[in-house]
Amino acid sequence: MADMRWTDSQQDAISARRGTVLVAAAAGSGKTAVLVQRAIQRLTDPENPTSADRMLIVTFTKAAAAEMRARLEARLHQMLREDPGDPHLRRQSVLLAQAHIGTVDSFCAEMVREFFHLLDLSPDFKIISDKQEENLVDAALNEALSQAFEEGAVGALADAFAGERDDRRLLEMVLTLYRFMQSHPFPERWLAEKVEMYFPGMAAGAGPSPWEQVILDYAGETAAHCLGLLSRALEECREDPAVEKAYAPALEKDRQALLRLEE
Repeated sequence: MADMRWTDSQQDAISARRGTVLVAAAAGSGKTAVLVQRAIQRLTDPENPTSADRMLIVTFTKAAAAEMRARLEARLHQMLREDPGDPHLRRQSVLLAQAHIGTVDSFCAEMVREFFHLLDLSPDFKIISDKQEENLVDAALNEALSQAFEEGAVGALADAFAGERDDRRLLEMVLTLYRFMQSHPFPERWLAEKVEMYFPGMAAGAGPSPWEQVILDYAGETAAHCLGLLSRALEECREDPAVEKAYAPALEKDRQALLRLEE
């Protein structure tokens, strides 16, 4: 790595010392190598070196954290082979085992364990597994939808998105939205902004926005056209008892669904 040629942008990211440094680059462009070199330079800075046990490096996955630690160890060992008598390198090589290199989740869990008394939590808490989280989310979703159905709050939504036999499609749609929300730093604020975008002034009882009215008008015209087609198909079905018996119930069911949408 010492002989690696860095681009100007990479060198800037490696050498920057004051303020926050944000590095954005495509996959495979050398971000990890840049971060390793930046850490090595901080450890070996002749004027103001950083001790390895005071470093915090967080990643999204355990594999990335393990790779980062392995690269730092390899780089320090290489430098020690080149200069085996350097006491600072020897000390940093030992202290690297105490460096905080791990996932965001593990770092947050460590902070909670250290300051549990300030959070009113038990110190022996456990991190929920993916399967446990999935079961809890499913249970909470079913309970929330059951309550909403009892209150009559999701009738139109269920008619539009639930399947004929069960509401699994509706559940999956809500879960997809929930998981997407969790990718935002402030999910509830994001959701409120989207509600305001599609239903401006909803809390104040305001009517639809101009562009929303265009969509509603188009949907109404389309529904009316489909109703006409279904009515004509039903009339033609009645001309043949066998055809009427085979197809009329399904056509009538679709017609009733469109009538509910018009309401």
